Amino acid sequence: MYAAIRVRGLPDRSRKIENTLKHMGLNQRNSLVFLPETETFEGMLDKTKDIVTYGAVSQEFLEEFLEDRIDIESVYESIGEDSFEDLVDKIDEGEISLSEAVGEGFVNTFDMNSPKKGFKNTKRQFKQSGSLGFRENHRIEKLIRRM
Repeated sequence: MYAAIRVRGLPDRSRKIENTLKHMGLNQRNSLVFLPETETFEGMLDKTKDIVTYGAVSQEFLEEFLEDRIDIESVYESIGEDSFEDLVDKIDEGEISLSEAVGEGFVNTFDMNSPKKGFKNTKRQFKQSGSLGFRENHRIEKLIRRM
């Protein structure tokens, strides 16, 4: 799964980008959303790379993060899965849609605080020592822990 965090606001942005952010569930700054690794969401993330930062998260991190915030066991039992790993795998593979999982109690949007020690630079890409765009090697997890 991908984790995406909205870093910037929307002054002078096009309607297309604004609608894309709404479809992903990133309605305000410092909001976090978990998205499956599908071509559709990868295209949406690429389109909004100048406003959000995103990266892949491990299943262990995702389970640890969600344990603090929702009752995971009731979610995957109501969907009919044996474990949390099976639920995440089926969402990633597209067997269960994200909206179907959300309807059963799976939460994928969270309002977060600003990160401790702040963002590096909110106008540059991560590869250019900034805070925007794609983060490799699960580096998004480190940012989420700081929030």
